Amino acid sequence: MGFMDKIKGLFGQATDAAGDAAHKTKDVVGDMADKAKDVAGEVADKAKDVVEDVKDRVDGDGVDGAKDAVGDTAADAEDAVTDVADGVADDSK
Repeated sequence: MGFMDKIKGLFGQATDAAGDAAHKTKDVVGDMADKAKDVAGEVADKAKDVVEDVKDRVDGDGVDGAKDAVGDTAADAEDAVTDVADGVADDSK
């Protein structure tokens, strides 16, 4: 095999590796988008629950109860986002 053939082979391997990396990146981005949609749905559902909880707590416990409900939900949302981010990080390894 001549020198030029070796160079062509190396370029071919580099092209294949770049294609593989592009496909993996596309897959990871797709997975992240799917997980983001799931989290957004969970957050939307949780927000609806919070609105109801806040209404109930204002009626029963006043403003302090409403503040607690909102704080609890913020913590839950942060945990959900952290879980998804950790999952994406683990999947990309």
